Amino acid sequence: MKKFDVNYKILQDMSDDYYPAFLVDKLRKEIQNVIAEEFEDNDSEIESIARDNIAEDIIKILNYFDIPLDVETTLREREW
Repeated sequence: MKKFDVNYKILQDMSDDYYPAFLVDKLRKEIQNVIAEEFEDNDSEIESIARDNIAEDIIKILNYFDIPLDVETTLREREW
């Protein structure tokens, strides 16, 4: 089972006074919840349909915040 690097500091660059700490902590917690291994613990996985759906939703969210993302690169064909 693939594990996320527990030493990686999520949202590390948002630690200055410009960003309200309680909001950064809230977002960090939500991101950490998403990368939990609960799918594998429940005999499931994030496979191709799930990955594409997650990517499409993230693109929609990034577009909402005017963050450009190359969809073709993001949803490119995977090597199996």
